[in-house]
Amino acid sequence: MKIILFLLLLLLLNILTDVAQGIVILPTKIRLSNSTLYWALNGSDVILSSNGTDWAIYNNVISPYGDETAVQYRGPGNQLAIANKGGPGEKWDVGSIMEPQIFYNITICSRLVPSECATASEIKEGGEVIAYYRQTGDLKQQLWTLE
Repeated sequence: MKIILFLLLLLLLNILTDVAQGIVILPTKIRLSNSTLYWALNGSDVILSSNGTDWAIYNNVISPYGDETAVQYRGPGNQLAIANKGGPGEKWDVGSIMEPQIFYNITICSRLVPSECATASEIKEGGEVIAYYRQTGDLKQQLWTLE
């Protein structure tokens, strides 16, 4: 009897794994909290724009929706940019989006260098999104809303 229960448990785990691998990734906008500026692309560089890019966030990778590139950490003070997936700086401390919902006032920090977070260099149209030392408190340039 114990063996049958064990085999049923393994079967259930296998089914759950198969279902989880088929998760549909929904397009997500990344907005600077308390502003109308979103992450967008200027070539391969991540900037702020009132017309944001749709992003896919999955397994701690942020990619332009439907694209095989990923946002890369390129060192402290440097602008975030997209490049081919597989780079060491493509992982970010962001939860995966599994259903449509809004997450307010989160930080998006590099997994490679956890003390470096996505930061608006200037809060204006065309402002760069750079990696900058994680600030304590509510640094408005480091707070993002996923919608």
